[in-house]
Amino acid sequence: MPFQHLLNPFLLRSRLYIFWISFVIWPILAGAQVQDHIPHTQFSGIEQGLSHRDVHCIHQDNQGFIWIGTLNGLNRFDGYQFKVFTKEADGLQSNTINHIIGDGQGLMWLFNTTNQLFETPSSIDIFNPSTEEVLSFEEKFGKSAPFSLSDIFSFAATGDGCIVFSTIKNKLVIYTPRKGFEVRKLSVNSFIVQCLSAHQTIWGYIYNKRTNIREEIVEIDFKGNILYRFKPQYPIQNIFIAGVDPSDNLWFIIKRDSEKSPHISEGELFRITGRQEPAKIIFNKKNAPINALNLNSVGVGGRFQCWINPLRGSLYLFSGESFQVFHPEKGWYNELGPANKYLAMTNTVFFDRRGQAWIGTEFGVYHIEIVPRPFRQILHDEK
Repeated sequence: MPFQHLLNPFLLRSRLYIFWISFVIWPILAGAQVQDHIPHTQFSGIEQGLSHRDVHCIHQDNQGFIWIGTLNGLNRFDGYQFKVFTKEADGLQSNTINHIIGDGQGLMWLFNTTNQLFETPSSIDIFNPSTEEVLSFEEKFGKSAPFSLSDIFSFAATGDGCIVFSTIKNKLVIYTPRKGFEVRKLSVNSFIVQCLSAHQTIWGYIYNKRTNIREEIVEIDFKGNILYRFKPQYPIQNIFIAGVDPSDNLWFIIKRDSEKSPHISEGELFRITGRQEPAKIIFNKKNAPINALNLNSVGVGGRFQCWINPLRGSLYLFSGESFQVFHPEKGWYNELGPANKYLAMTNTVFFDRRGQAWIGTEFGVYHIEIVPRPFRQILHDEK
């Protein structure tokens, strides 16, 4: 009888004592040192069936499947196992997939790009996740496309499948399956599309080719007109947009040279609400441990390394040595790095329709859900 030992009174009491010490007594004694939220993590690498360990992009299709782009093929994850699609077996143009975005028909656009700052693709495949059929961009659109792949400067997509491109010729191109491609003239030069707001506007950067710096944050409408722009005072190293939160506020980090040492850079977190002047977020013990949160390493090497959960409002920071998650409004903080060593090699973060995070790293993919500590929540509620 395999479960009979669980009914032993002495063992049962021992387990209850351990339970109360671990989850009730210790959190009370430890106070602020205990994290109010705990991460549930699942890691998948090549041992679990992933086609390549280096994960560059993640997408969720209309049926709920998770798709993962790697340096050696496309992977579909059904919650239990991976199915791999490759150039050799399935007709993709390339096994390198750096970006996946979905259009309004549920088709997946697979981008092979080589530059981390500019997103000029060497190939685009249009993949049907239901039929598993694939067409190249040229086969799908022919001469109806208003640009060549080499003209693309940046791109992003809305939640309902509208795809937005900026081009090196300062054009804004909007694609929907119903209307096809619509071309607008941009009123700014060197515009990098970063993300789209809930009220159908586009947030991005103005890139200075001479200094190699994203020096302004700009909001434009779908006609290419400027709605808002913010240019921080020099000197700055760069700007990193994290995204928009559930209230449609934009969050971003500015990196500056430290006044203490020219060899140290310092990061500052800002929020833009209602096109007002950006508000700098000042940290205190209510929203994050002051000495623990690391904004200074964000963007080392020019990589995009901060993301905000659009459904839950929590901010994800890759600090170069660790991975931190905190909620600047609700005041909880969690350090993911020590228990999940590969998070220090993060390439991308994707949030699914339940608000759970999928983190692509150089060694595989993490599925992470951060939930309130049950008994800590009860104590807070009682207060």
